Amino acid sequence: MIRQIKTRTKADRFENDVRASKPKWGRYIYLAGVLGFFVYLANLLVGPMIWLQAEGLVTADKFVIASPYETQVIRMAVQPGQVVRKGQLLGVVHSPQVASVLANLASQNAATIAHQAELSIKVDIADTVMTTAKARLAEAEDSLRKMNGARALVTGTSYSNAVQEHYAAVQEHAMREVERRTSLAQLAKLEDAQAEAMAAMNDIRLRYNDGNIVAPANGVITSAVAQQGDVVRPGEPIAEMFVGEKFVLAYLETGTLYSVHPGERVTVSGGFASSSGTITEILPLTVPLPSEFQKTFRPTARGQVVRISLDTPAAFPHSADIRVSGEKLIPGNDTITTSRIVSAISGAASTLVAWFRPTPTTAKTAQASKPTVVR
Repeated sequence: MIRQIKTRTKADRFENDVRASKPKWGRYIYLAGVLGFFVYLANLLVGPMIWLQAEGLVTADKFVIASPYETQVIRMAVQPGQVVRKGQLLGVVHSPQVASVLANLASQNAATIAHQAELSIKVDIADTVMTTAKARLAEAEDSLRKMNGARALVTGTSYSNAVQEHYAAVQEHAMREVERRTSLAQLAKLEDAQAEAMAAMNDIRLRYNDGNIVAPANGVITSAVAQQGDVVRPGEPIAEMFVGEKFVLAYLETGTLYSVHPGERVTVSGGFASSSGTITEILPLTVPLPSEFQKTFRPTARGQVVRISLDTPAAFPHSADIRVSGEKLIPGNDTITTSRIVSAISGAASTLVAWFRPTPTTAKTAQASKPTVVR
């Protein structure tokens, strides 16, 4: 048995060889960089399907201030990002359409008042004439009754004149009565119409507020603010406000291996700022992601909308882009999540086993290719 008695120095090694004392940091750094690249690539491709990674926006309940009429902005008293109080003046507008509507209503109201005056005069005349008509009718009925009692002593001409007078008295009394009743009914309708017109005028004046726009609640003005001189069409926003507490609207991937539920804790981060939060609502619909979250040269991405309350709302400004991650590595600990993960791992394992398992044809070929040993 031969063994090495003395350690021999390699022929290419020198006593003053500087390279031998240097550690191989470059190789380690290279391997770490390659490993980090593959980890990053794997996280980019399949990470959102395994653990919670979502993008979203910090927002709040939004109040849109618009006008049902076409208006022109005279001046704006607020700027984007300004904190306002309820009742504070936001701006002044002018609407020719509102002015025209108010003028038409005022004109119609004046015409209604004039018509009411005419009808009141008719009613007064009818009341005055009705007294005379009643007296004439009573006298004609009395004359006709007396003639009927002494019919044999009355000539035919006198009796005919009495009948005609009675008929004329009845006709005049009926006409005056109908005229009075009709005038009173028209007066009642005009009063209702006038009341409706006045209510409409008061409502328009109240809503228009002489063109002064005031804040309906405490809040923060958004970036959507009209400028002086802008002509705003009906329904278009003159200004928008964030009201209430800030929250996060996040957009979750669909078809993931995990599942989230209301009440689950998450971490919201944006740059160096972060805050914990709680999922308060998961809406049963998907929507296209905002434009800032869309990927170039890829189909329009969609996500399921999730509302998250923030533990520290002051950590983020309004409309900030944020990322949401779970406090657990894989959120959701229910049987659905577990079964999805187990099913995915089983499928991947089956695929790998099928790849590396030799087929019968391969086995026969390998057996045939073995050399025959002759003894």
